[in-house]
Amino acid sequence: MNSSNSANNNGLSEAVAISLGLGVEVIELAQLSTDEERERLHLERKVERAFYEAGMALKELRDRRLYRSTHKTFEEYCRERFGYGRDAAYLKIVEKRSLRQPQRDYADKLSANSPADKRTSGTLQ
Repeated sequence: MNSSNSANNNGLSEAVAISLGLGVEVIELAQLSTDEERERLHLERKVERAFYEAGMALKELRDRRLYRSTHKTFEEYCRERFGYGRDAAYLKIVEKRSLRQPQRDYADKLSANSPADKRTSGTLQ
């Protein structure tokens, strides 16, 4: 009998808060209502869209050198205008490329992450 079975036999959740001795604590995750799940996905979509748009805008600013009237380099422009270091600016541009257009994924996320699907699949995500 493994420890998770014994924990379940005692009526305890596998994710009950336990100390790992590393300053990290695992806590029980709460289920979201259908409305909360929908709102979370809606907000995630906004964040994805914002990253996508930021990457597109930064790439265009860089490629067209639209910073040249105020700054000598793109890195200097990003640092002074947005508070981004070189790596952060380029990471946002790279992230833009790795994100598919967020709207295309939204319907898939809604169905794949619905509480009913998680219960019937028997998997934790």
